[in-house]
Amino acid sequence: MADHRPYAVTIRLAVDANLGRFADLEEKVNARLAATPGLGVIDGTGSDGQFWELFLDGDDPDALWAAVRSLVEATDPTRGSEVAMRRDNQVETTPLSA
Repeated sequence: MADHRPYAVTIRLAVDANLGRFADLEEKVNARLAATPGLGVIDGTGSDGQFWELFLDGDDPDALWAAVRSLVEATDPTRGSEVAMRRDNQVETTPLSA
């Protein structure tokens, strides 16, 4: 466990009535990453009932986010949704909705 590092990209989407979009998004992201070997992988999902999270791991968080961003934005993220990107020991969090 001591070797565990934070995820390269964590996508947090506010939960709403359209729960099916999360499984659809996971499938689309998985397909996109499979089409680009070496870029990254889905390392899991989770939800606390208020937010659904998609955890992505890879060596280049900027390239990883660039590859899946359009898929995430197509889900029309609701208020409170955000993406967190880890670069070395820094984490930058950006809102996904206005």
